[in-house]
Amino acid sequence: SISKYLASDSKGITCVADKDTDTLLRPLVESPFLLFVDYCCLEMYAFNSVCMDNLLHAVAPNINKSGEGVLAELTPLLARLFLIRATNIALGLNLQWLDKFQTSCTMVTDGIVFDELEFVTRYLGKNSQLRQLERFSSKLKELTSIVLDDRRLFINGHDFAAVLAWYLREHAS
Repeated sequence: SISKYLASDSKGITCVADKDTDTLLRPLVESPFLLFVDYCCLEMYAFNSVCMDNLLHAVAPNINKSGEGVLAELTPLLARLFLIRATNIALGLNLQWLDKFQTSCTMVTDGIVFDELEFVTRYLGKNSQLRQLERFSSKLKELTSIVLDDRRLFINGHDFAAVLAWYLREHAS
């Protein structure tokens, strides 16, 4: 830790970190040299209707949806992906993430249908951990009950970028 090398009242260094799953799983590190962003990650500062309206106007003017409407369609999938990641961490499985969430998704008129069981089965299978399905599902259900109201605390920034890019591509075609 950097704390070993600097006096506790030193003003020479400040680090800023994402909270990631810390709001849910509670392992926030305390250090006088460490500040956390307000949300899960830096990308969540752009997770609002004004930013999304501006993005849609610039890159997808024909989508005919409001920024808030798009965020509402993306949020359920993003929250589930976050919770699946958090479940892996909580169980200490150290699973390698799946690159293709899209194969478990279907775009419908009013949003995205996510086949969570199929995704989790592929995720565990890729990592030779299918025997953990019942345990994983139980922990996922437990973590789901803890989620708070502010959606920006429970969305992974990389998932946000990937899901948004996929969503915009699907609506452009």
